[in-house]
Amino acid sequence: MNAARGSLKAGATDGATSSLPYAPAAEPFIPFASTWSLPSGFGSADIATSQNLPREFGRHQVSFQPVDEEYGIFHAGLHLNRQVKITGTVISPRPFLILRMPMAGRAQVGLDGGDVLSETPEGYGLFLHGRVGDQCSIEQSPNECADLVAPVFTADRLRTILAGMRVPTVIEKFIDGCGENYVAAPKMSAAMRQLIGQIRTSPYVGDLSRLHQHGQLFNLLAVVLSDLEGGRIHDRQPSDKANAKMRAVCDLLHSDLGRLPPLETLASAVGLSQRQLARAFRASTGLTVMEWVVQRRLEVASRLLAEGELPIKAISHRAGYAHVSSFTASFVRQFGVPPSEYRRTLALHHFISGA
Repeated sequence: MNAARGSLKAGATDGATSSLPYAPAAEPFIPFASTWSLPSGFGSADIATSQNLPREFGRHQVSFQPVDEEYGIFHAGLHLNRQVKITGTVISPRPFLILRMPMAGRAQVGLDGGDVLSETPEGYGLFLHGRVGDQCSIEQSPNECADLVAPVFTADRLRTILAGMRVPTVIEKFIDGCGENYVAAPKMSAAMRQLIGQIRTSPYVGDLSRLHQHGQLFNLLAVVLSDLEGGRIHDRQPSDKANAKMRAVCDLLHSDLGRLPPLETLASAVGLSQRQLARAFRASTGLTVMEWVVQRRLEVASRLLAEGELPIKAISHRAGYAHVSSFTASFVRQFGVPPSEYRRTLALHHFISGA
């Protein structure tokens, strides 16, 4: 597909020739442009020499892997040393869908004409870019590492894939050319997380790897569409009272990630039965209590690995693991590579400010 049709080619920002542990080899061009700004208003427009985020503020790295001419996969990493707003635009002349699947990190993400979403590893961002050229804004807390996989499909490709099929109303309007943006934050299921892991860590190479990614991307799209069918995206919102209780449970868990309290203790603390707690917690976070704790432990571990100071054994203990082997197995399931390789690649490509 030529440039006039909006071709998508592999590449990485900051002039890098390769990217994060899970990213493919890169070419000089990427179909993504971004700017940055500080709360004071100072930003990339005030620096004549480069639009890239200065390393004293943090590091924002993006790569793109085309799977076909009409769809592909963005991989992104973000680590900020201070409050910074990233504003980005996917370079495409046609409407497209992006599934922002965060593996680690938390951020506030918005799209022109849509709501601002809280992005966490418990959920994913569904972004329908019906108006070409509209921008997406990203704000993340300082000193937190974000790890994101984001499959993207053009509306034309979706129309071909879904021809003759029953699809959720919001998707149907999008591929019919409604010309409006739409954002939502559904829960990320275990099946989605598993598929993302398989997409990132294909066991094959060459043409076979591409075929494998084709299949897993279609599987992921099918799971997402199934989840959206019937408007379930809107009817899973717990009440404010239930959310307050679940926040209290999360605070209790987060206070000591190395020691998981009995479910009975947690339930008693918020005035629920164990069964009520389990059901309410999954409705609020999309995860079981243990799955949530593992996610938080790995977020702590990824941040410590990015800082590059502590040995792996010490990081595993800080993250709440009694044994390095258990920590490594959990880390590989989440990030697709062992902790040592994750750290080594981050250091190699100067992902951390000042490296």
